[in-house]
Amino acid sequence: MSSTYSPDLRIELIGNGEQAGNWGSTTNTNLGTLIEGAIAGYTSVSVTSSAQAFTVNNGAADQARMATVLLTTTTTAVFAVYAPPVPKQYVIYNTTAYTATIYNSTVSGNTTAAGLGVSIPAGKKIQVFSEGTNFYAVDAASLTTTLPIASGGTGQTTATAAFNALAPIQQIGATVNAGSFVIGNTYSILAVGSTSFTAIGASANTIGVIFTATGVGSGSGTATPITTIGQYLASNGTNTYWTNLQFGSTSTVSAGSFVVGNTYTIYQIANGGATTDFTAIGASSSTPGVVFVATGVGTGTGTAYTSTNGSGTVLLSTGSVAAALTTPTINGAMMEKATITATVPPSTTNYDASTQTVQFYTTNATANFTLNIRGTSTVSLNTLMATGQAMTLALLINCGATAYYPSTIQIDGSTVTPKWQNGATISAGYASAVNVYVFSIIKTASATYTVLGTQTKYA
Repeated sequence: MSSTYSPDLRIELIGNGEQAGNWGSTTNTNLGTLIEGAIAGYTSVSVTSSAQAFTVNNGAADQARMATVLLTTTTTAVFAVYAPPVPKQYVIYNTTAYTATIYNSTVSGNTTAAGLGVSIPAGKKIQVFSEGTNFYAVDAASLTTTLPIASGGTGQTTATAAFNALAPIQQIGATVNAGSFVIGNTYSILAVGSTSFTAIGASANTIGVIFTATGVGSGSGTATPITTIGQYLASNGTNTYWTNLQFGSTSTVSAGSFVVGNTYTIYQIANGGATTDFTAIGASSSTPGVVFVATGVGTGTGTAYTSTNGSGTVLLSTGSVAAALTTPTINGAMMEKATITATVPPSTTNYDASTQTVQFYTTNATANFTLNIRGTSTVSLNTLMATGQAMTLALLINCGATAYYPSTIQIDGSTVTPKWQNGATISAGYASAVNVYVFSIIKTASATYTVLGTQTKYA
């Protein structure tokens, strides 16, 4: 009886009485090459067409039998590979820049799909298996309960709870018991009790003292979380921490010195003496972080912040992050960045919108030029602006006896046609004058803009 081959791995099955004296060679090939390859083998397959079958051999090495298959390609496009129509599992490593899909073929060696396939994105490694007709991806183990933070999870079942677990936030105005302080958060002591606040960062065990917790605390004391004016939660990708918005300079004012009509943010309800009743002078509650407009000068030893050039607070509440920003007050003229260049405009004048709102070439222009508006030399305006955003910028050009102008307007190197004021397309500059061009740019879709332009003579 001659040899046959197993249906799935194509292992040679020696017939009764066959291969006298050669059993060792055949058995070594079966065990040391074929079965070993199916369990732990690795092969690289170069795909040269959009549909390519794995090689299939009876009793000899082939691609289809290997446990791990690395894919390369010269197709410069998505492609498919085909395994024989038998049960098999693989680890597929798609090293290409294109999506690969693996199918069972209807007949070994052909490229007709027998059933469902599995797509392997560019650069990904995926474990797949087949029952002979359809391929399936191996799913990660299902979790039946929450995964604790120590194991890489959040220990929570909702997004809000997960955020608060990973970046603990305690409600402004809440009472926090010793033992629950968050290291790095700032508090104001409400009740000392048996807690040693000096052991966890406070300068004294006194009601009203502000401290940044260096420990969770113990005992029966309580404190309330506070926020400095303009403080918000930020992350550097590794750690979450508090930092400050820069709205303007701030100063601390003591009760008795509040100015009626000015806006303040409560800092301390007491500073080593009598408690201030902020509700008597316009606050909704006597709680650090509360913003109020003073209706009186106040009494007691409490303190509050005031701002000289602007104001703002970020209030964080349990279960959500809610920003409450007061309207900034501008004292004096608003300043914008202007770039002054003592040269003529280059033949292609690049206007970097992210670094200035005014660009002024003070040397008389010597030729018409192309104005290219972009974000920066490395960031396009299309990337800088979101759809639905607008910006306005000004270009100032000096002209002598001969006038020149920006004859071509581009955004990110592509020509655009502005809509000029009064519908008159410009075709020249103004001689012996400063020519001012103002462009309002509205992004209406990706890389699509409405550009409104004006040209004005100043002499």
